[in-house]
Amino acid sequence: MKMIRPLLALLMLAAVLAGCAYGPKPADLEVAMPALKPGYGRIYFLRSSAFFGSPVQPEILLNNQVVGRSRARGFFFVDRPAGPYQARTSTSVTSTLTFDLYPGETKYVRTELVIALMGIMPGSIAFTLMDESVGEPELRKLSYTGRTVKPEPRQAPQRASQPAPQQMQQPMQQPMTQPVTQSVSQPVVQPMPTNCTDSATC
Repeated sequence: MKMIRPLLALLMLAAVLAGCAYGPKPADLEVAMPALKPGYGRIYFLRSSAFFGSPVQPEILLNNQVVGRSRARGFFFVDRPAGPYQARTSTSVTSTLTFDLYPGETKYVRTELVIALMGIMPGSIAFTLMDESVGEPELRKLSYTGRTVKPEPRQAPQRASQPAPQQMQQPMQQPMTQPVTQSVSQPVVQPMPTNCTDSATC
């Protein structure tokens, strides 16, 4: 009997560790996180509890589309256009959460395991919509379990185009104009003869 109890404890610990999420932390994803598209919002699904019910990892559907699983100590996110949404998951009980997503908004949805009475039936998942002031610090302690996040390629800054060098134009030489000189004919004055006595002919 004394040997059985430690063995059961080890088995329970192994089951808990097997159900816990392993992956990069939020700080490791900050560089690769894609920017939100215009008109989109982001929804985080997270599960902090790890001790009880770790093997219970049901799928999470968003508007009837599978987006991930509820895994202990894990989180994932999806980007969706703004609009009404319903999150749903099913184990022994079906749980739903309805909310509106607005452009540029970030939602935090906690998925928490609810243990069934007397342990007769498997536990169910309950949704809780969290405020950012509570959801963001809790998210920092968890591991990412979603799809691979690839960093967006960054475009090299474009250099400003240099204007094409302009050819130096030589100034056009103006034809030199010669000053026009007009010759004015001067009347010819005949010298008077020294021996002239006739005033009519002189």
